[in-house]
Amino acid sequence: MKKLFFRAVLISTILLGGVLAYSLWKKTPVTAQAFVDSGKKYFDEKKFPEATIQFLNAVQKDPHSRDARYLLAVSYIKQADLSNAAVQLKSLLEYYPDDNDASLQLGGIYLAAGRGNTGLFKQAQELAAKVLARDPKNIGALILSGNASAGLQD
Repeated sequence: MKKLFFRAVLISTILLGGVLAYSLWKKTPVTAQAFVDSGKKYFDEKKFPEATIQFLNAVQKDPHSRDARYLLAVSYIKQADLSNAAVQLKSLLEYYPDDNDASLQLGGIYLAAGRGNTGLFKQAQELAAKVLARDPKNIGALILSGNASAGLQD
């Protein structure tokens, strides 16, 4: 009777170990792009806190991911967290200095925060000037430059 019990325990332990080993072996690591895709779904559903978490995971997996950083910044903006949005946009511009969308978003944040600090209006104007140097007909940059000039009373 004891031999039969021990054999049953041994066989069940081996089977359970095999199932666990197989599940760990088959599990594929989640890529940064998978996190971005999941975050986009949440973003489209206007679930910005959930999207933020997914984009943060994507940035952690791949710090150079343009889409992850940009969408993370926009998610922060949608949640009115402008300081974290500015941090992400600055990081994005370090990797991609010619990114017009990121420059204009950061310039918009500087305009919003510039009421208490005129230096931010100057930074917004500099960002607009960089975009206009690359694309002189960029309407967003023209508007940003005009608003920054108005803020500086220039």
